[in-house]
Amino acid sequence: MLRLIPSILMLTLAACPLRADPVPPDLAALLDIMGAPFQPREAVAMQLAEALPLFSPLPEPAAPSPTEGDLYFWSVEGRFGLPIEGVSAPGGLVTCARYGRITLDRLQELPSSDARVFPLMRQAAILHDDATAWPEAAVARLVCQVTWDDGRRVGPLAGDAVQLILSEQFTTVRVIADPAERPASVRVFGPGGYVIEGQGGPSDMVRVIDRAEVRQVATHQLILLRSYLLGGGA
Repeated sequence: MLRLIPSILMLTLAACPLRADPVPPDLAALLDIMGAPFQPREAVAMQLAEALPLFSPLPEPAAPSPTEGDLYFWSVEGRFGLPIEGVSAPGGLVTCARYGRITLDRLQELPSSDARVFPLMRQAAILHDDATAWPEAAVARLVCQVTWDDGRRVGPLAGDAVQLILSEQFTTVRVIADPAERPASVRVFGPGGYVIEGQGGPSDMVRVIDRAEVRQVATHQLILLRSYLLGGGA
């Protein structure tokens, strides 16, 4: 009987494989995407598959009408994270999007109540300060937003590791204090929580990486990265 135990154990493990540990997004690989804003949509989708655990792209939607004629516009949306039986919601969501100056000009002309604005803001991942941060020589802007909220499916990014990665590329790295430490504030990051920002990233005649923000709060974790494609790389 004892001789049968190893065989029975192997059969049991084969029928019920051990669950893989969740891994976090690869922040360095995501920054590599930002360093090449001249890439086409398909190349970025392939890089996301390397940077995010079990990345699955969503079907490409129709381009918002304000981007008509914008040769720089594309958008990649997807989900990632380990599957859990009986759970249909994704472990995390990602949007990487690029748009050119023609879309920027049209957006500034549209009132916020215009029905065309919301789908454009979502698909193009437009940030409130895109226009003010836009370098004079830039022809397009690239943003990647990565969000996840289920630690069973996507691992957390440790604050020390984030600081180290950002400090290798940005001249200024700022760690924002937990709001609970500020007067008259009630919001808290939660155990291990943080907000870390990088400013003054790599730049040359092709691109400038101007912003990185990684935050872990009580409800979710977020990576926000932005770069601009300059005229020399168009």
